[in-house]
Amino acid sequence: MKKSKIWISINSFFAFVSAFLVMKGIIAVSRFIVIRSFSGSTQMENFELDCITWKYSEFWTSTSVVSIYTIGLLVSAATIILSYMLYRHFRTRKGFLKLWFAWLFVISINQSIGLFIRDIPFKRDLYHALNWMFIPYEVMIAISILTVPALYFINVGNDIKFLRIAPTYDDLLSNHRRRKFYTIVALIPAIAGSIFLLLMRFHNIQLFELSELFLLIGCICISYTQFLKDELIVEFKIVKNENSNKLNLFVLSLFIISIAIFYYFSVKYF
Repeated sequence: MKKSKIWISINSFFAFVSAFLVMKGIIAVSRFIVIRSFSGSTQMENFELDCITWKYSEFWTSTSVVSIYTIGLLVSAATIILSYMLYRHFRTRKGFLKLWFAWLFVISINQSIGLFIRDIPFKRDLYHALNWMFIPYEVMIAISILTVPALYFINVGNDIKFLRIAPTYDDLLSNHRRRKFYTIVALIPAIAGSIFLLLMRFHNIQLFELSELFLLIGCICISYTQFLKDELIVEFKIVKNENSNKLNLFVLSLFIISIAIFYYFSVKYF
């Protein structure tokens, strides 16, 4: 790869990791507020904030269970809308801010709709909320299966969001070149970022977290179906002479700050 492509991939890696941790942080803060509003106890478990109140306590009611275990889905769903609006606002400007919001958009989809695939088979958070709502497990599995086409149609157009970071039109003249550039700006950073996130807590990684990251990478791969077509995908404008051939201080700063905050709360506070 040319030097500029390497920097694009590195900057996208920083954006991916920081956007993932920011999304997890937003979910954790929201859950913390809800749990403490019911006077519950909390504990960090890798990237998740869990309620550790004694399971036979009167604390657990249908209201508390549904509130605690659906707040993440609701907050992530709201972040889908917010991140998309902000991406649309910055998409015609130079810099990696639009790429960061593109990553936040993809990750928020994974943390909302993707929860049905992550939580129900492993009988985690969202499963408990649906169970206390007296929804049969067979119906939950059916809902989980139905989210697969939903994830496909929501993520299939994400290629355009990532291709907007291209510095020139040379990388977009054919579907072959677009596929190659998309691999550099989206797939490689997603794989490298997922490995990095696993290494951060590798000694205590959970199976559902592996499935979560595999699902996230799978959502990135959905866009490749667009490159199988004979015709070029929809034309779109890019910012000419995108300054992408060097380290971007914005995404690097977010990367460092998000990791520092994560370790502070997971190691010292909790």
